[in-house]
Parts: sequence; structure tokens; C-alpha cells
Amino acid sequence: MKLNLNLKDTQGLVNQQILTKEEPSLIGSASLDDVTQGMQTCLAKVIGPIANIVFQDAVHQWKQHTSTDLNDFTLLKKTVLSQIDDPDRKQIFEKLVRDYFKNN
Repeated sequence: MKLNLNLKDTQGLVNQQILTKEEPSLIGSASLDDVTQGMQTCLAKVIGPIANIVFQDAVHQWKQHTSTDLNDFTLLKKTVLSQIDDPDRKQIFEKLVRDYFKNN
């Protein structure tokens, strides 16, 4: 299976929250490429080299969602989380994403 992502088509500035509605926005103004690259980096730390394939699949699912706003990173994060089976790894991914966007 080959997934072809063309993030350039969906590139833009965003000012959305990436975690939950209760938490403040952590990404500020970042490009879609920056956000997706950051999430993929965090995922790789949690699940290893398969992260690229898993993340591409999650982005594909996210883009296919009928009500997808390409700035809705909460939905993207939930889609990625649905790909992780281990509850501990899910928690680690969420923390890594939160920390990544605090520091970048």
C-alpha cells in the first residue's frame, strides 16, 4: 500500500489547539507542515520506525473525514491516537506532543 501525502496543497497558517478544548493553544501560529512534522516526530519516539507509515495513514484518514477542517489538529491527534494500541504509549504520545509544541 502506497500513501501519497501532498501537504503543500493544504499548507496554511493555523491558530488552533492541539490537545483538548480545556487546554490553551500550544502551537500558536505554525504551518501545517510544522505541526504534522512535529506530531510525526513524537509518534516515532513512541512507536519507532513504523511511525512514518502509521502517521501517513492517520493523516489520510483525517483528510478524508467529511467534516475535516484542515486546521482541526485535535481531530488529527485523536486519529493518530486511535492507531496506538497501548494505553501507556498513548499517554506518552500526548505528553510528547504537548511538550514539543510548548518548546517549539
